[in-house]
Amino acid sequence: MKTGTFPGKVGIQQRVLPHYRIPFFGRLSDLLPGRFEVFAGFPASGENISTNSMEEVPFWSKTRNLHFLKGHLYLCWQRHLTAWLRQFSPEVLVCEANPRLLSNYPGIRWMKSRNLPVIGWGLGVLNWDLPGPLFFARRNLLSRFFSQFDALIAYSNKAKEDFMELGFSAERVFVAPNSVSSVDSELLSQRIKENPNLLLEWQANFGLSDKFKILFVGRLLAQKRVEDLIEACSGLVGSCELLIVGDGTERERLEIFARERCLDVRFLGHKTGEDLACCFGAADLFVLPGLGGLAVQEAMIYGKPVIVATGDGTQGDLVEEGRNGFHITPGDIPALREKIEHCMANSAYLERMGQESQRIIEGKQNIGSMAEGFLEAFNFVID
Repeated sequence: MKTGTFPGKVGIQQRVLPHYRIPFFGRLSDLLPGRFEVFAGFPASGENISTNSMEEVPFWSKTRNLHFLKGHLYLCWQRHLTAWLRQFSPEVLVCEANPRLLSNYPGIRWMKSRNLPVIGWGLGVLNWDLPGPLFFARRNLLSRFFSQFDALIAYSNKAKEDFMELGFSAERVFVAPNSVSSVDSELLSQRIKENPNLLLEWQANFGLSDKFKILFVGRLLAQKRVEDLIEACSGLVGSCELLIVGDGTERERLEIFARERCLDVRFLGHKTGEDLACCFGAADLFVLPGLGGLAVQEAMIYGKPVIVATGDGTQGDLVEEGRNGFHITPGDIPALREKIEHCMANSAYLERMGQESQRIIEGKQNIGSMAEGFLEAFNFVID
């Protein structure tokens, strides 16, 4: 059987269905016409996960999420998961591989009782920095949790290595590079190139100058480490403007922190469409100082060089050191400042890195490659 086809019905369980996932799931829906559904609920208040204008998504089976506790203690129960399984009757179920989703356990048991395969889909293991007893306890918990799955789909090669460390064999782990659609971004980027006045007017509306522009895009949460970026920029040799796009629980504190350092920081809030395209178009350099991944890919679609911290693992597949950007250790502010200064001082090199970013996206990091990874896993579990 060819990798690019699959004959059966596939159900995918997700805690929430964010807007950026629609093109990818739409690709799977096209490949599995009438044989594909996503079971997902809605985010908790304050999560800043966009689900706007998605009421008519044809493959979305909506549910109600019950959210309990917060932070490291967060748990979620999705109502009617087994009822959906009975109604849709998937031949393969893909679950979000997160032990905090309590309703997944009975859902997995329902599939197993019918000798149907279940695939886990996840980021791997994000944090092993724990004292000895807690390290071993967490490792044992995760090993038992992942052992329920017939195969695993990893967001990145780093995630695949994590799953293998927990005892999963390499042939049962499939890498589907975490990706967003590049179609809209490419069209908007081309529109800006063909009409430079669009970008000039946008910059004038926000009072932006011709200084070197550094961009961050993402939710303003502690794990994004935006404070590190502000601190690094405050000590730069040379002037710059820092554009921070996004909202979140940390915004007010970060605004105060930036004012205390007398830094030219523009908090632009949540942006989409042409406004977001202008943010990327205006930027000279994209920096992700903490956890994340998809915003890096979007910056690369727009041909931007990137500086990334060790985050969710996807950056390892996206950023080739010195070719299209640089890696830093989270919290290493002097190293971050040094890399930014290096970029500011080498405009021709910066342009070449941006071109390499686009080549990497076109070659391997896109929703087509992501869909292939999923189809490989589907075929594996039914062979």
